[in-house]
Amino acid sequence: MILLGLSLVIPGLLISIIGIGSVARQKQTRAIQLRQQWQGQLERIAIGLEKTIDSSVKAVFNSLAKEPLDPSRPLQIQQRLKNLLAAYPIVTYPFIITANREYLFPFTRPMIAQPVRLEFSAFRSSLGRRQFQEGEDHEFKERDWLSAIKKYIAGAKQATATHEKEVFSLAIGRCYFKWGKYRQALQYRLEVVSGRAMADHDDQQLQARQLLALAYDRMGAREAAADCYLELYEDILALQAASKSPLLDFYKNEALDYLNRQISRSASLQERLTKALQRERLEGIPAREMSLRWNFFRFPELDQEGTTADQQGMEFKRLQQIQEFYLVNDEKKLFYTRLQREFPLLSSEPVSGKDSRAFILQTALQVAYAPLTFEKATAEHAFFGFRIALAHIQHVLLPALKKQYWPEASPELVLSTRVEASALAAQSLPQLTLEKLLPGYVLAVKAPRPGYLEARIRKELLVNYVLIAALLLTLFVVVALFFRSLRRDMELLELKNRFLDSAAHTLKTPLARIRMLAEQLQLNWLKNDEQRAVQPGRIIAAADRMNDLIGNLLDLSRIEAGQKTYRFQPASLPEIARQAWAEALPFLKENGFACRVEIAEEMPVFAGDARALRLVIGNLIQNVLSYSPDHKEIELKVYSFADEAVLEVADCGLGIPPEHHEAIFSKFFRVENDETGTSQGSGLGLFLVKHVVDAHNGRIEVQSAVGQGSRFIIHLPMAGAGHHSEKKRKQS
Repeated sequence: MILLGLSLVIPGLLISIIGIGSVARQKQTRAIQLRQQWQGQLERIAIGLEKTIDSSVKAVFNSLAKEPLDPSRPLQIQQRLKNLLAAYPIVTYPFIITANREYLFPFTRPMIAQPVRLEFSAFRSSLGRRQFQEGEDHEFKERDWLSAIKKYIAGAKQATATHEKEVFSLAIGRCYFKWGKYRQALQYRLEVVSGRAMADHDDQQLQARQLLALAYDRMGAREAAADCYLELYEDILALQAASKSPLLDFYKNEALDYLNRQISRSASLQERLTKALQRERLEGIPAREMSLRWNFFRFPELDQEGTTADQQGMEFKRLQQIQEFYLVNDEKKLFYTRLQREFPLLSSEPVSGKDSRAFILQTALQVAYAPLTFEKATAEHAFFGFRIALAHIQHVLLPALKKQYWPEASPELVLSTRVEASALAAQSLPQLTLEKLLPGYVLAVKAPRPGYLEARIRKELLVNYVLIAALLLTLFVVVALFFRSLRRDMELLELKNRFLDSAAHTLKTPLARIRMLAEQLQLNWLKNDEQRAVQPGRIIAAADRMNDLIGNLLDLSRIEAGQKTYRFQPASLPEIARQAWAEALPFLKENGFACRVEIAEEMPVFAGDARALRLVIGNLIQNVLSYSPDHKEIELKVYSFADEAVLEVADCGLGIPPEHHEAIFSKFFRVENDETGTSQGSGLGLFLVKHVVDAHNGRIEVQSAVGQGSRFIIHLPMAGAGHHSEKKRKQS
């Protein structure tokens, strides 16, 4: 055994020592491998990024070249550029500039931003707030107008404050509008608009008037819609805060846009509009500079006629991005100012179609531009261009390439300026300059913390050391389990040898009895006919006892081979108990036992193996015979209780210590002490009893203490009694 263990341990130790030495030499090599690997990934990402940017930029110019522009139609220019913004996310800050550095776009009039969706959450009661929030979820997330209306109506009934009722009414009208039920929408919007004076920054009133105008327009009531928009415009002017609020600018601009497009106005409406324009000093300004056309995009939740952003193949975030088309900020002003000053004059001729080419300015502006083809011949050359959207590259294009070529979450791959990249260079991680399409920008590997590369290599080496240690531990565990299994097999072999000795002695007892009884008949030692008459029965009983012992041995063999089967058929436990008792009674009387038996006269039959149950009773009685040297009493009971057949066998023998109550059902187990040492037994009887009881889905209880006897109680279920067809069940 020792040699066998050494043959396993020594090779494992040698392999582990060699592995530890090899891992220790990998530190420098691994650092070089990681840098080379990251450098290769950076190159693939850079190539893919430049190809994607180049194809996107060329697609923009090809799209614009398909339909020439007319410089005399500014609204057409505006609409085309908005289309480009929506279709090509790489476009930002578009411009059309002449060779004389004059802008044809952007227009000189300040532009405004699209307001965000209003939020109403200031409710006095938590119930009203919750109902409104649930309604918003149905309206904006699930787009289930009917469910949203039900929630809003329920909230309106609970609301007590006028402000809360108006909020719910406005929401209900909005849902009806989206549903296409414009008359119902008018009813709820009029509740908000009518009977109230306009307060400073009254968002509900403004939105209600706007939605009221939209509903009239959808119903074909153009004059009523124009009247609503004019009232909206007048109310905004009355607030005298239009220049301070993007929301008011938005509503005012939409109203002016509709009124400018509504040519057939009544005289009264025209007079009111003229007065309003005079008040804002807008009289005489061309309509295209007075208001911007917002028709290209609306709030998706207000667009019920199938032109939502998703159906146009654009994300809502992209539509929000279009608002920069109208937005005035310092960054945009600075860009257009620098562009006008630094734009290089080109002598190239206008190109179109497949030959369109994008030019990249080698400056921090990152502008792509090309000569522009106009619909009508003009003496002035013009150029169309745009600033490349770095945010789109960072948040859309680069993540897509990282997903393909950079699966690692750490370290991070970033697109940074050269100034930022110089700070990362101290980490000694790979960097790659993008000279072709993004000059001034660098793809860099950014470590999450200083010394990351060394820490990562140490961690990888530690993993290898842990694996080697796990290998050694597994080897020692396997050897330990091997020796434990070998020791267990030797103990089991010893138990079997003891069992064979005990079984041989046990079989000699009935065999000697059979010989003695047969010799008594043969030698005519029996004096009267009565004794001779009962002698054959005693011989048969002794033979049955020997047969039971042999049956136990055979059952053990079948159980160990996994071939033990039971034949289940309708059986009566009282009949089985009477038969087993009758077989054991002569031995009990010969050994001087006081016997008590209580067997129920009638009990329902149930599915069971009669032979196996008889052996159960026989083995329990044999235990009584073996372990009752002094107080020789035995009790057998059979009765039914709660759909169970119950069998009890009790004695007044040596008893079983409580700590052995579970172990006695193990194979070959015997309680070893001075009192049990002289008793015969194989240690199989209770093991076979437990196996039979488990096969019948029953359970066995033990009530015993040292010197107080033992009581074995077996419960067998009788569910479905009498309805089981004959069948076999295999128990391993």
